[in-house]
Amino acid sequence: MKNLNSNIAIKISGVSKQYMIVDTNKVTTLTGLLHIKNKKKFWALEGISLEILKGESLGIIGPNGAGKSTLLKILSGITKPTAGKVEIFGSIASVLEIGLGFHPDLTGRENVFLSGSLLGFNKEHIQKRFKHIVEFSEIGDFIDTPVKHYSSGMFIRLAFSLVSNIDADIMLFDEALNVGDSAFQQKSSKKILELLSAKKTIIIVSHNLNDIMQLCSKVVYLENGKISSNGNINQTISMYLKSIETHQIVRNSKQLSPKDILRINETLIPMGVSIISIGVTQDGKIPEGAIELEKDFKIDFIFQKFNDKFKINISVNLAHMGFVFLSTNSLQSSADQVYIKESGEYSVSVEFPKFLFNTNEYSADVFISCEENFETLHIKSAFSFLMIDNLKMREHQIFSKLDAFPGPLNPIMAWEINKK
Repeated sequence: MKNLNSNIAIKISGVSKQYMIVDTNKVTTLTGLLHIKNKKKFWALEGISLEILKGESLGIIGPNGAGKSTLLKILSGITKPTAGKVEIFGSIASVLEIGLGFHPDLTGRENVFLSGSLLGFNKEHIQKRFKHIVEFSEIGDFIDTPVKHYSSGMFIRLAFSLVSNIDADIMLFDEALNVGDSAFQQKSSKKILELLSAKKTIIIVSHNLNDIMQLCSKVVYLENGKISSNGNINQTISMYLKSIETHQIVRNSKQLSPKDILRINETLIPMGVSIISIGVTQDGKIPEGAIELEKDFKIDFIFQKFNDKFKINISVNLAHMGFVFLSTNSLQSSADQVYIKESGEYSVSVEFPKFLFNTNEYSADVFISCEENFETLHIKSAFSFLMIDNLKMREHQIFSKLDAFPGPLNPIMAWEINKK
C-alpha cells in the first residue's frame, strides 16, 4: 500500500471489535446453542485510533480484558475488526500469546520455515537467517525435534527468535519478553534495543512495566476496550497504577492506617512485636501533600517490643512508580546496630538525602524479620509518596521542554569546567 506519509508505519482509524457472548450454562443441547436468541454483545475494542511512526516503540498496557491482545491480533491480520480500518505500511511479524501457531507435529526447523513463509518471507530469506534464529533461541540440540515435545519456554524462545531475526519492518510482541531465565530475558530486551537502533517499529504488550519503561518511547493505556491515556510514559503508567487493584496488605498512603496496623500486628505476635506507626515524614511531620525533593525526608518506624527473646530487624525496599525496584535498606546495613533485642518502645528512622529522587511516584515495601525463628513479615506497598520540585530553579531549555524526565533518579551532580 502506498504511504502518503512516509513516516507512518501503522494507521489505526476508529477500530472496534465486537464479540457475541452466550451463557452456555442455560443451554442444555447443541440445538439449543445453535438457536439461542438472547446473545449478549461484547465490545472488546471501541473506537481505537492511533498513528504509529516508523522506528517508534509503542507499549500497550492495561488490565486483563482491556483489549490489548485483541488489538494485536487485528494488527497481525488474525482477526478482522467489526468497524474501522487498519493500514500497515511494511512487512509485519508477531509473537502473540504463546507463540506463532507452530504445528505441534513438525520440528522446530520445519516450523521456522513454515511460519516464516506464512509471514511472507521466501525460503532463501529464511535460510540466510536460520543460523542466527537457532543460536539466539538456544535450542540448537532440539531444532529437529517436534515442537510438541518442547517446554513452553523453548516454544516461545524459538518464536521470539524467529520474529526478531527475520528482518520484518514491524514487530509485535504480546507478553513475549518474560519467558525463560533472566539471562534470556536480558538478551531479548537487548535485541529489542538493537531492532530499534535499526529503525524497526516495535509494539509491545506487557504487564511488566520495567520492560515498557526501558524499551518504549510511547505508551497507550487501554481500559475496557478504549484508550484511557496515550503518550507520556510517566503520566500514562502513573494513571494505570492508580487505577488497578493490587493484591497487597495495605492501600497506598503515606502512613499505615490504624485498621491496617491492627491486621498486621496479629501476624507479629510470634515475634513479640507490635507496630504503632510506619510512614514517611518531612520536616518532622507527615506531609499533607507531596514530598519536596529539595529537602531530606525520612521513613519512620515506631513499635513496641514485648520481650528480650528475639532479635528483630527492619528493612525497606523502595520502588519507582510502584513497580521498578530501586534499592533496599536495612538495620543490618548500619555499623552501629544490626538488630533490636531488648524490650521497650522504639523509634527507628532511615533518612534519604535531598535531590536524590525524580519528580515521580514511589512506594515502599517494609520487611520485619525475626532472626531466631526465621519469620519475616512483608508489608507490600506499605505507603507511597509523590516527589515534586518546588524550587522552580531548573530554567534551562531542556527542563522547560519536558514535563518530567523518565526514570527514578534525577540528582543534582557536581559539574566542573576547566578552560585550557
